[in-house]
Amino acid sequence: MKRRHIFLLFLFLAGLCLFSGCQSCGTAQETPPPGENTQQTKPPPREKITLSVLENHLAGPDPCEPFNRSMFAVTSVLMDYLADPLGRIYTTIFPRPFIEHFNNLCVNLEFPARAVSCLIRAEWKGAGRETLRFLLNITVGIAGFFDPAEHWWRIHSTDSDFGQAFAAWGIGPGCTFMLPGSPTLNVRDTVGLLFDIAFDLKTYIPYSGWATALNRMVIAHRAYQQVVEGSNDRYKTFRQLALLGRELKLRMWTYRYRYRIDQLTEEGHYPPPLQPSPRVAPPPDLQGRWLDLPEYGPGTPVLDSLRTVLFRAQTDDDFWYMRLSVFNSDFSGKRYKRKLALAPDRPKFVCSFWPSPVPGKDREGKPLPPPPERLAVLLPGIGGTALSSTALALAELLNGNGFAVLVIDSTFTWQFVSARSGSRLPGFLPADADAVRKIILLALNDLKEAKLISAPELSLVGYSFGGMHTLKIAELEKRDERLGIRNYLAVNPPVSLQYAARQADRLADSMAEKSPDEVLDRLLGAAGAIVNGFSAVLPPYAASLPENVKFAYRMTGDPVTADFLAGLYFRSSVRGMLFAAHRDRGLISLDAPVNFSKNKLYLELDRISFTEYAEKYLANEYPGVPKKTLFEKSDLHSLERTLRNRQDICVIHSINDFLLSEQDRKFLDRVLGERIIWTSRGGHLGHLYYRSVQQKIIECLNR
Repeated sequence: MKRRHIFLLFLFLAGLCLFSGCQSCGTAQETPPPGENTQQTKPPPREKITLSVLENHLAGPDPCEPFNRSMFAVTSVLMDYLADPLGRIYTTIFPRPFIEHFNNLCVNLEFPARAVSCLIRAEWKGAGRETLRFLLNITVGIAGFFDPAEHWWRIHSTDSDFGQAFAAWGIGPGCTFMLPGSPTLNVRDTVGLLFDIAFDLKTYIPYSGWATALNRMVIAHRAYQQVVEGSNDRYKTFRQLALLGRELKLRMWTYRYRYRIDQLTEEGHYPPPLQPSPRVAPPPDLQGRWLDLPEYGPGTPVLDSLRTVLFRAQTDDDFWYMRLSVFNSDFSGKRYKRKLALAPDRPKFVCSFWPSPVPGKDREGKPLPPPPERLAVLLPGIGGTALSSTALALAELLNGNGFAVLVIDSTFTWQFVSARSGSRLPGFLPADADAVRKIILLALNDLKEAKLISAPELSLVGYSFGGMHTLKIAELEKRDERLGIRNYLAVNPPVSLQYAARQADRLADSMAEKSPDEVLDRLLGAAGAIVNGFSAVLPPYAASLPENVKFAYRMTGDPVTADFLAGLYFRSSVRGMLFAAHRDRGLISLDAPVNFSKNKLYLELDRISFTEYAEKYLANEYPGVPKKTLFEKSDLHSLERTLRNRQDICVIHSINDFLLSEQDRKFLDRVLGERIIWTSRGGHLGHLYYRSVQQKIIECLNR
């Protein structure tokens, strides 16, 4: 099909969707009937700010959702069965530097669309900079394969398009409108894409469009895989992430952020001045061991917790080869996916396994004897999977210190619920820990049958909610030893699920009195700073932060925004789990059905607090158990004897973890004594990027 025919097809479908009623979706209010006294009408109560409310505020309620889901399903098929096999061949032939520099060439040839879109909305500096970038890169940058305009002269791209120009003219987005393989999300941007293609120099070079598409599919495949493996609703996850990225682009957030840093550098205010961070003395009555974290700097407990994004796998970005290549050496690419049948006629539960590192050679070149076989079983926190950033980084840390690693996804994930259809909802600690122990036993037998392990020495490591499971399994193993675990390590485990639930609800409701526009402004600012600043690759075991990270961290230094971000994360974990349960067996407590249009269901799910989940949904799963008993048995106080007497238990915790009350801290300190290590800062898991904390993790497992 000729390119001009593709233009007409895009235009026809866009117009069809636009004039079939989709233009009405948005935030505009209906005009009241003539004669109605609007002054006496009471304003409706403000809707609770949730993820779905913010999504609908940005893009409307998605009235074309069935059509969009069908189109996105086609895209998924193309990515799975076309881009994946072609990408494996392409990335094996061509190394990463070639692919990335070829993408630079493609971006350079798209300069007319960026420059013209800046001109028609009076973004004069942007148009001039795009033109200058093109001239420099086409000459000094060898036809655009390199980007000296960015790296040498700090002339940043606006990343503009015609959809942005139409938005600046006041044209609304219309409803969500997707086509297979198209990067656009709405009617306005789809029409704008036609102009972007028309002003793209590659449009008039034979076969260049196909080469560009293949090259960019390969680059995008990694992010796509993360969405696929971590989401129970690919379309919903993609729409939310794409809306966030698009809104940042409409506001030219990255472009302005980079020039802001350049301005501060010229004025002598960047890097930001270091604030003195004196050593923190331990509380006088502390019985546990104390670990001070120097140079941490001031911040609230939740702001400290945001530093979990700094703890990332160090070898998960191969310099030479992309993820699909057979030569790729990324840590996540080395995992074995083991599939376990937990229930008949249900999807299999996927565990992730990394074998022990291959021993090196001595000075004479002879292979060294293999070390004693050790296996660490890792239990993530709420919503955590093997590909979650924290779990992946911890797995790499353990693997680099001689452990084979087995990761069991959290009970609070849709995968866990779907694989155990008919079982009770998670949240009751004794039942959850027993289910996890059975899965570990199945996984060990599977690994032995596959001859991936023989008779390893076993360690159990859990963080956050997974830390509670770790400690409960220690009690179960004391009564009935099935796994033969040598030692247990819990990192930042909550003590009381009831208290932790109230804290999570408090964070999620921290912006209840603000308008959706104000909430979006804050969230987009924080998201932009995190993406542009925290995306920097830290040196291994960094303690002091790089300057760009300090600047980004200072920009996200609003405690209220940090609280809300943390609350959204907790709520989204519950939403995904409840969605899977409602889809598989139906929850009588939910009114909205599971059908092809799921917006109403998500609006209902997002309003469910942790407290409501525990008292309404979880209590219904155990009708013969009083609510008080449910909470008491899901509290670490019920494990006091085990925690006090088992010398193979070790705990690492932050003194300012917001999921702990003061009574919780005193309880852990009193019961565990020297078997608990307190860090001076870190909030909830925000200390893991410190080398000293990582050393303590390994020391605890080597005791």
